[in-house]
Parts: sequence; structure tokens; C-alpha cells
Amino acid sequence: MLATSQESKVPACPDSQRRKDEDTAPETAPAPPPAKKPRLGPLLCFFSKSKAYPSGSELGRLLQPLGPRGLSNFAVLEHGYVRFGPDSAGAPLAFRSVEHAFQAAKYLFCHDAATFASFARPPWSELAGAQIKSLGGRRAFKQRGLRLDSARWAQVCAGVMLLLLVSRWEEDDWFAHVLRTCHERGYVCLHFERSGRRSFWGGHAAAGAGSYVGQNVLGRLLGWLARHGPEHVRAQQQEWCQAGMGVFEQAALWQQRFLADCPPLLV
Repeated sequence: MLATSQESKVPACPDSQRRKDEDTAPETAPAPPPAKKPRLGPLLCFFSKSKAYPSGSELGRLLQPLGPRGLSNFAVLEHGYVRFGPDSAGAPLAFRSVEHAFQAAKYLFCHDAATFASFARPPWSELAGAQIKSLGGRRAFKQRGLRLDSARWAQVCAGVMLLLLVSRWEEDDWFAHVLRTCHERGYVCLHFERSGRRSFWGGHAAAGAGSYVGQNVLGRLLGWLARHGPEHVRAQQQEWCQAGMGVFEQAALWQQRFLADCPPLLV
């Protein structure tokens, strides 16, 4: 009875006050603050026409004597070759740069072994990177009566690139040293491209330090290779070769593994 008498003394909330409280109360709980974008390490930007970093800077000293453009696919190896294949005899062909081998691989993918081999010998082997890139373009394929299945190529192209970078690592001591050191010091390789969010192989630095815009697949491949090492790739490749898997089958599997292990950090 005491509780009843006390409850009766509590003044009822007027309808007008109740409506006012309901109008001012939030309909839902306040939204949590936006999650912070993952912050990357310092960026090492490179492309075929990169300017050298200041000679007294850490990156300037690390990248001597070739500078950042030495990391570009257009860079011609001073010693050794980038190897990819097989050719008709079953042995990989030797190419002067990653770009030569990558554009040649498109023709091997289309079962045109003759044009594939042309990239490994004069006069095509002597051409600069930009010219070689055009020979792997849609117009060049059309002129030869060929058609590159873009959807199928997209399923293997990053895996092909990884195998070419492994080959360059094995032949180019400077390249291997730079990537290994960048990994040890926490640098993130960024292949500079102006197309921004639409860029597949590269991107450009974002407004906030330590991030970039674009998928930067080439830069991420370099970081992945530095982290795992070429030995990891070659050991698995040997098993797959013994199982009778072709080079493009292997490339497709490497691409799947890479994308699962190293997802893009889009800004």
C-alpha cells in the first residue's frame, strides 16, 4: 500500500511535454566515428621517368646508381635477362626488360609463339619500353589478326607479372637489394600513374601522408615478393611443373594467392 501511495504522488507528465521530449530525442543511437584508413609506411614512388631522390637522402643513397626509374618495368637489365616461356623447345626465352617479357607473354597467351619470340631478338629487343608497350596493345593485335581475350588475361596478368619480377630478382642484384632493404625499412613501393582510382598497376600519393589512390598492383607485387622471397615462388613452381601445370595455369594460381594475401588499400 505504501508503494501505491508514493506512486500517486509522482506528477504525471503532461502530453505537451511528452511530445516535446519525443521530438527532441534522437531516433537512433549516434553513429560511431568513421574508421581510420590504414596508414602505410613511407612511400617510394617510381615510374619510367622518375626524377632522382636527393643524393643525401636515405632513398637517394639506397637507389644509387639507377635511381627510382630503375624499378620501372621499362628498365633494361645491365646484367642478365628476364626469362619467361617456354618457347617451342621448352626452355624460357631471355628478354631485356620486364616490359619486353610482359608484352610478349600476351602473344604466347594467344598461342602465337612466333611473335612471342620476336620480343627476345632484334629489332624488337632493341626497342624502348614505350614502343614495346604499344606492340602489346589492342591496335597491334588487330594488325596481326589476333584478339586478346581481356577477361581471361585479367585472370592471369598479375601472376605473369609476379613470375617476371621473380626472374628479374634472380638476375639483377641491385633490384633484389633495393626491394629487400625497402621491406626491412618499411617503405611501400608505389608505381606512379596519373589515372588515380582507375589505375590498376599503380596510383598516386593521396593528400594524407602514407596512403595512395589506385590499386598499385605493381607496387604491391614488389612488396609481396620482398616479403616472401623468390625461393618461395620457385619451390611451389617446381611442384606445379612436376604436376604438369602450364605457365599460365600457374600464373592464375599465383594471382589468386597474391590478391588473397595482399588486398588493395584503396583510398
